[in-house]
Amino acid sequence: MTSQGFVAEGFEPLAEAFDSLFADGLEDGASLAVYQHGQAVLDLWGGEDPHDGKPWEKDSVTIGFSTTKGAASIMLLRLVERGLVDLDAPVARYWPEFAAAGKEQITVRQVTQHRSALPYLEGAVEDFFTPGKAEGILAAQAPAYPVDSFFNYHAITFGTLIGELIQRVSGQRVGEFFAAEVAEPLGLDFWIGEPDSVEPRFRPVTYSANPQVPPAVPEELLAQLPLAVSAGVKTFEQLLSLFTPDSREAGANTLVYRQAQLAGANGVNNGRALARMYAATIGEVDGVRLLSGETVEQARRYATADIERPALPDGTPQPQPHWGIGFQLEDPTNPVMLGEGSFGHAGMGGRLGFADPESGIAFGYVSQRMHLEQTPDERMTRLNSALRSVVAGQ
Repeated sequence: MTSQGFVAEGFEPLAEAFDSLFADGLEDGASLAVYQHGQAVLDLWGGEDPHDGKPWEKDSVTIGFSTTKGAASIMLLRLVERGLVDLDAPVARYWPEFAAAGKEQITVRQVTQHRSALPYLEGAVEDFFTPGKAEGILAAQAPAYPVDSFFNYHAITFGTLIGELIQRVSGQRVGEFFAAEVAEPLGLDFWIGEPDSVEPRFRPVTYSANPQVPPAVPEELLAQLPLAVSAGVKTFEQLLSLFTPDSREAGANTLVYRQAQLAGANGVNNGRALARMYAATIGEVDGVRLLSGETVEQARRYATADIERPALPDGTPQPQPHWGIGFQLEDPTNPVMLGEGSFGHAGMGGRLGFADPESGIAFGYVSQRMHLEQTPDERMTRLNSALRSVVAGQ
């Protein structure tokens, strides 16, 4: 099949790579967009929902998962720019209840870099969906291991922590703040807390034929693991509880999940929304700029060279984390952006948004299909290779 949309001169190799994903059976419905120096240079969509055969259309959306963390980081940094949040201040300055259980010294910056030792919720995953419930649990919860001793990815709790900070400072729930500050000024198809009106445009996540999910770690073994390792296992298992393969009405596809305001895990969006949002972090897009150049420089500075991830349960070491302030940075062991200086955030299963100030590129890719195999995602490999060739030829 051939995708729909438009491609500026010089970006044809990227369009060809996108089309190859459908031709080779690697993709269901998906969208891809690229901006350069604030202007759209590629905007494509294609494929169809394997559940009902509906095509992916220009304004179709699906779950962006952790691409939402990039949006959360942008919102927080806008408050920092206004002098309303100090990254090195204790979280408890803005959220007094958070000081309980030995958390009085955890800083905002530590939260943005997954250092706060709160990677999972001591409650059911459904507690994230009730406004205020997960926030109350996290406020009372003790760190799972010594703060700042390990980098443990806060898959869902990141958004709850940042979202509550934003609400305490701005007076608005994070979804409303995002709409007013980011999505509406830029005209994005991007919501944190999907409104009913978007439902006809939603395309559910789907799964490749053989998702390879590691088996659950038995409780008796979990109790013998180092605290940081067992915390990572609990985080992963809590995240996976959202997913039920090949069901349109289960797990992350449910309305209760999509309509919650989880600023790190459930934004509903498409590739165009991500590319346009990131373009507005490094320059103006139709008169809108989200972050200053100085803020971007601070946010994309490598800030996690001094901290390691805990080993996997079998003792296998994990790669060094590459994070700035809230944003992922290019990981040399798994390059999916445009090299050193790029910043953004991937989403579980095959989603990615990032900006590269040096080239002026902003990129967004969102797919229905979840890649959960323990192998590199061929879609990202092809798209990244094509994008690099385009940029190298300019």
